[in-house]
Formats: sequence, C-alpha cells, structure tokens
Amino acid sequence: MCRLSKFLTLNVAAMLISGCSLSWFGFGSGSENSGKPTDKELCSSKTQIVANHSYYESWQACERLTLQQDYDAEYILGLIYTDEKVLNGFINSEGRFDKGLEHIKNAADHNVPQAQRTIGEYYEKHNNKEQAYKYLNMAADSGDTDAMLSLATNYETDGFCTKAIPYYEKEISTKKESAEGWIYLYLLTFSGCKDLEPDPLVSCGYYHNVLNTTSKNTVLSLIEFEKTSGIAGKKGSITLTTKDVQNYYKGNSDICKKTGQEIKKKLIKE
Repeated sequence: MCRLSKFLTLNVAAMLISGCSLSWFGFGSGSENSGKPTDKELCSSKTQIVANHSYYESWQACERLTLQQDYDAEYILGLIYTDEKVLNGFINSEGRFDKGLEHIKNAADHNVPQAQRTIGEYYEKHNNKEQAYKYLNMAADSGDTDAMLSLATNYETDGFCTKAIPYYEKEISTKKESAEGWIYLYLLTFSGCKDLEPDPLVSCGYYHNVLNTTSKNTVLSLIEFEKTSGIAGKKGSITLTTKDVQNYYKGNSDICKKTGQEIKKKLIKE
C-alpha cells in the first residue's frame, strides 16, 4: 500500500527550511512600557521570525535565552542554524548545520516535543531507526500529534502495524474529527500488513468516520493528486484501496455505520 505519510507528514528537511513554530505571543504584546520586544517575543517562533524579517535580532535573542537554559528557545536557535537561507552574512557556514542539529538535539533531550519530533525525523531520513524511534516515541508520549503520525507510519513501513495502530488511535483521540489517523487506519486495516490480517469491516468503520469528518476533504485531495500524477490506477494506490473500501461499504452500510460509531465512541471521549 502506498505510504500515506508521503503526503500527510513533513520530512525534516522541509521542516528545517520552512520553519517549525512554537506558539508565539506577537511582537507588540508585553512591550508597551519599553517599546521594544522582549527576547521571548523575538525568539517565540521561527515562522514569525521569517515573517517579520527579524533574523539578526531574533538570532541574538535566541542565543541569549539559550545561555539561560531556555530549551524552547534553543530549539528555535537550532532551526535558525540549520536553515542556510537565513543569516548568511552573519553565521559562519562552516559547521553551522551540525551546530544547529546539536542545539535541536539538546532541546529534545530536555523535553521539547517539537525538537524531539524534528530530530527523530532527521534520524529517520538518515536511516538511524533506533534513534528515530527513541525521539519520535518521546515526542508522541509528550502529546505531539505530528510525532504520533510519524511514529506510526515508521512502524507501518517496517511491518509492525500492531504497534502503529495505537499511535494512529492516540492521534485521533487527541485531534478528534480533524485527525488524519482515520485515513491511515481505514487504508491500513483494509490492506493488512506483515503482522496484521486485513479486516474490511473494521476498515469500513474507520471509513464511515472519515465521511463525517474534515478528513474527507484530505482523501479527495489525495485522490486528485494521484490522478494528476498518474498513479491512481496502480496497485496499492490510495485511489484503488478507497474504491475497494467504498464498494464494501455500499454492500454493508448498516454494519459499517455501527462499527464506525463503536470505534468513535471508544476513541473519542465526550
């Protein structure tokens, strides 16, 4: 089966270029008296740093906060160092990426979930599965829903689907109707895996919930992508698997609906 994570999760390279953001406070808040943004405001989000073109000031702020053992700031500092498009004239290019990774890893080792996910996906990309699983597990256990998906798709790709399912379910329990785990699970349970037998009834239950969540639009987008890229008709594509699930659903709509309701009741506590 086509690995859905190619479409639904970001790899670490894209994250480092576009910027992984923590919650930010806005450069104006808390600064009425001084008229100048605080270090926390300047180093609250790499995305905000790029939007405000505050590269140099924010870099300095992140450096100061890192010296004060602010590990959220150190994570952002790591992102600044690993993005070679930022501060070209100020940061020595020699060794800057490695230095950035050191900052991200140190933040991860001090329980910053976004840093744990970022370094985990970096290790995944570089085929260090042991470290990838270590940090993705840490991030997922800290409540990072993107890490839950990354961890689950790694388990699925490696054939450990019984380990993947609880993390897809955890993402659903956290994000509820907006979760992407609904999609992963109807595809996975219909096709089966090395350690998981196919179960069309369970699959159509997850699919029933997709029909009643925002995930439906994601499925339509994925099918359109496969159509335009020419892979819609290939074995294991999301398009063909979805058609098979739809056909099963049409012939078993009542029991599929009931199964979907039971799954939703189990995963989403009102």
